[in-house]
Amino acid sequence: MLSDELKTQIRQSFESAKKTMPGFVMRHAQNKMIAEISKTLVGEYSNSNPILCVEAPTGTGKTMAYLLSAIPIAKANKHKLIVSSANVALQEQLLNKDIPEVQKYCSVNFEYALVKGRSRYVCIRNLVNLAEDNAQENPLFDNSTLWDTPPGKYQLDQLSEMLQNYSDKKWNGEIDDLDQTPDHSVWPKVACNRFTCTAKSCEFYNDCAFFKARKKITKADVIVANHDLILADLNTGNTVLPDVEESIFIFDEAHHLSSKALSHFSLSAGTEFIKTSTRQTQGISEQVCKITKQDSP
Repeated sequence: MLSDELKTQIRQSFESAKKTMPGFVMRHAQNKMIAEISKTLVGEYSNSNPILCVEAPTGTGKTMAYLLSAIPIAKANKHKLIVSSANVALQEQLLNKDIPEVQKYCSVNFEYALVKGRSRYVCIRNLVNLAEDNAQENPLFDNSTLWDTPPGKYQLDQLSEMLQNYSDKKWNGEIDDLDQTPDHSVWPKVACNRFTCTAKSCEFYNDCAFFKARKKITKADVIVANHDLILADLNTGNTVLPDVEESIFIFDEAHHLSSKALSHFSLSAGTEFIKTSTRQTQGISEQVCKITKQDSP
């Protein structure tokens, strides 16, 4: 049941927008949407899943409706509100326009953050190993298993510059915030990935770009994501986003979900991935053989 307090908070938010937001016009479809979202999220419809599908024409004010109604309910229930977009353009609109606008009128205070996939962040351990050529200190790994061909000066300079800028706090470790996009052969070698990440066991954990960003997400009330990231995270057991049971999801442009879900829950591998994996496996096997022979009496 929608409590009187929540009703008042939602009503006050829209009254504030109506009075002070330039060009704001209340629409019947928007009012209906607010009511249905609120009833669904608090479980007023018995014997049904708390799922609502809304279709409305452009100009209805859908974004304002779902944000101003869902945020108070999410906070009251100590849930995270995860707003997912289908594309980068809509994501940027949410971050740079819609959510900051909603903050002006929302009757409850809230913080928001953008969540990105793990591969958008640099792995400091890998970057240090490659930039400073430290990989040979561990006999199981050396740089020859990572490169198709020996890296050139341009690639090594890029690695050194990234490491220096990160050490000097001039770069936050996100590929999107680099002044220059790295060479196509460089970033895959230094990007975070869940298969090689050792999390708290890593010596660079406290300085890890990915886990720093994740800490910010835990403090946010509203998390902006995209369909691809959410589906990928579900497929890997919630390694990036908050637990599903503690979240409320809003999928803007949800009609894209079906095709994206088919893509994420199927498996494929390109020839380049297979070649790289085979080469790395062979390199590690050779190193293991060397160690075994050295240890033999």
